[in-house]
Amino acid sequence: MDINNIKESLKRDFNKAVEEYNSQEYIFFYRDMRVALENLTKLMLVDTIGDEVLAEELTSGTKVIITEADVKAYTILPAKRCDEKKGSNLFFLYADAYCYMHKDKELKQHRKYIKNQADRTFKDFYEKSSEVANHAGDDDPDIKLHAQKHALAIHTYLKYLVDERILSETVLDYIKAFSQFSFDEAKENKEEQSLQAQIVQLLAKIEQLKSEHQKEINEKELQINQQKTELLQVMADKLEADKLALAAQNELAKFPGKKSGQESASQETIDSQEQSIAEGLNTISKDVEEMAKRVQNPLLEQESKQEMNSETPTAKKKRFGMKERVLKEFNVREDSLDSEQIGLIERELNKSMIVAGCAGSGKSVIAMYKVQQIIEDGGDVILIAYTKSLNRYMQQGKALTNSDKRFYYHWQWEDAGRPSADYIIVDEFQDFSQE
Repeated sequence: MDINNIKESLKRDFNKAVEEYNSQEYIFFYRDMRVALENLTKLMLVDTIGDEVLAEELTSGTKVIITEADVKAYTILPAKRCDEKKGSNLFFLYADAYCYMHKDKELKQHRKYIKNQADRTFKDFYEKSSEVANHAGDDDPDIKLHAQKHALAIHTYLKYLVDERILSETVLDYIKAFSQFSFDEAKENKEEQSLQAQIVQLLAKIEQLKSEHQKEINEKELQINQQKTELLQVMADKLEADKLALAAQNELAKFPGKKSGQESASQETIDSQEQSIAEGLNTISKDVEEMAKRVQNPLLEQESKQEMNSETPTAKKKRFGMKERVLKEFNVREDSLDSEQIGLIERELNKSMIVAGCAGSGKSVIAMYKVQQIIEDGGDVILIAYTKSLNRYMQQGKALTNSDKRFYYHWQWEDAGRPSADYIIVDEFQDFSQE
């Protein structure tokens, strides 16, 4: 890896791309900036690792950085097959290399930022530049907006490298000499202030949610302790009653002539006490039920009072209402979604999309919102889940405003003759056979 040639090519292509952007020649901007960013990543890789030979082996694919997720460790090993890194993959490689070289806790923020930029900014940039290279973006009316977004992201990324001193002083001085994009500074400052205000609001909301959650936990713990106290008191009363009954029987044993009548009276007393204890336990059980409902959902408190007032002796005993509460919680509100989920939901419908993620990462939620998006746009959509239970969950999961929706579980769809639609969304796709 000839670092001098890389630096010469990088400066030439980067400055040329900036000039093209400032002249609103956006197609040429994408063409030249694509090459410049690849060379920038190679320069950063050599500077961070400090070994040109190793950097060459990593970019050529003869060696790889292996991530051990369980221990968050990074190891460099010979590659099983050669896979040269290009485009956005170079930024993913640099993110792993930075994590490999900098394991200090105080650098966690830098590691997270570099990884996020690789996954979001530069992945999106290279997808757009590929469209332009294949002439798919020639007639794109929004190419200016895309170029502005990517130019601002590149500018912000380089500024972060310089301000946080991610690289050596020599490389940082070299980067500082690059040509600068021409932005509307007033607009940029306004957007920055708006984002900062949103961040402050989000942090305040997080603190509020934490406080409310802790309050709810404290209420639950208090109720549980009260219930335990009441149950212990009932057990103590029963034990005392048993002792009194036993003492009475011992006294009666001294008077054989009155034994039968006295035994009957004593047994009746014990039965009465046991019945009272049973009634007390039943009352406590109902109280636990009502308190659990109120803690779980304060909105049910008024309903609970109305039910208690109208309850008759022959009414069927109510359970804790777990099913009803679970179904209410399945209704996922939009303000509970994170930025990545919202980005996928708002993505245009003119392309197929595969969403991958671990269990519980929100893939089914994205599927439900995409159904709503398609219906609202006037499209025809089918949502297929693999099992009946998952199908029922997804029908409860999003309160769709349009009743013209079709949900199927796997074999239901098969038995219906595999009906088609403008869009078909499949949840847990990996569970389906290739047929």
